[in-house]
Amino acid sequence: MHRLVGATNRSNKQKQTTTNNNVRTRRSFVTLRKDFLSFSLVELASREMSEQPDQPDIRPVLNLDESTWDGWLNSFILWVAQNPWQFLSNVLLCLSPFFLISLFLSWKLTKAIEDEKKEKKLKAKRTAQMSKARSLRQSKKPVQKES
Repeated sequence: MHRLVGATNRSNKQKQTTTNNNVRTRRSFVTLRKDFLSFSLVELASREMSEQPDQPDIRPVLNLDESTWDGWLNSFILWVAQNPWQFLSNVLLCLSPFFLISLFLSWKLTKAIEDEKKEKKLKAKRTAQMSKARSLRQSKKPVQKES
């Protein structure tokens, strides 16, 4: 029994050391990764600094003249980018009548479908009663004697 306990203690110690080694390697990997990222960012910044004097700052000039469709579209897109909540509220405000019309028409459609189902049931019930009455009438008919 003592041997088994010692063996389990050793295996537990080995597991702890392996987990500690894993944690150390993870930490070193993270620090290496951070160092690499910081180095690459510094290198990127230095490249940008060296390239800026060579190339002038080129920005596209948007046509904002609202007399042309291109200018109107550009100014509209800029307005949407600057005021997204106002844009969404305007869209919902414009679409709300259509939502209400759709609600009303779908309600009417469901009522019509329900009425059709009721009418079919009544028609089926009526035909069943009529066929039952015919069969009863035929069975009660007196048999005529031949003379």
